[in-house]
Amino acid sequence: MIAIKNRLIAQPIVVMIIFVFTNIWSQECVSEVHIKTNAHNSIIEINENVLIASDTTLSLNRGVYQLKIKESKVKWGSRTILDTMNIVNCDEQFFREYHFDSERMITSNPTDADVYLNGIFMGRTPLIYSGNNETLLLSKKYFESKSIRSSDVSGKMVVSLKQIEFNSETEFSETILFKVLFGSAVILGSTAAYLKIEADRNYDKYLETQDKKYLNTVNSLDLYSGIAFGALQINFGVLIYKFIFE
Repeated sequence: MIAIKNRLIAQPIVVMIIFVFTNIWSQECVSEVHIKTNAHNSIIEINENVLIASDTTLSLNRGVYQLKIKESKVKWGSRTILDTMNIVNCDEQFFREYHFDSERMITSNPTDADVYLNGIFMGRTPLIYSGNNETLLLSKKYFESKSIRSSDVSGKMVVSLKQIEFNSETEFSETILFKVLFGSAVILGSTAAYLKIEADRNYDKYLETQDKKYLNTVNSLDLYSGIAFGALQINFGVLIYKFIFE
């Protein structure tokens, strides 16, 4: 009984010792990060934690850190540099220096392409970018995305994006047949409605005058209106079939 009791007391003590040593070890597993900018009143954000400094040294645990360096807090239109830092081991030393004077113009063909840095949207081309040797991703709808190194961008360089080739059979709305069917549907619908209105007007005249020529005109207009409406239904049937089954 005494041995069992001692064992029950010893178990939480062992767990506590392991927890304390693990906590101490994790706190000591840090790396030194030195960040410097050439702007006197720059703002450094590390995972949304804000520091106002142009030269600072931090101790950070292992992990991935998103850096956002703003040129100034008060300057209108101040420039921004985005970067990512991945600390894998303990006792590493990182030195990051950022210059806001090293601007690059990122242009693309076609223009208005989205520019991303580490999944963060930065703007659309043409874009003035200040940064170091990062990998940027250019993306635009209907074009293949392309990755470039910011250090490879020069003032005269244009990043060309390759257009994606679509299968015409899957893009029915872009075919000539769709345009013909859609246009004819509008014409047939308008024609059927117009003929029906004219038939009603002639029928009213027949009721007023009892003149059979108006009644004959009503019959003809109703016939033509029915033909136009029937053609409109066939037209819509073809459109629905193309969209659903093709």
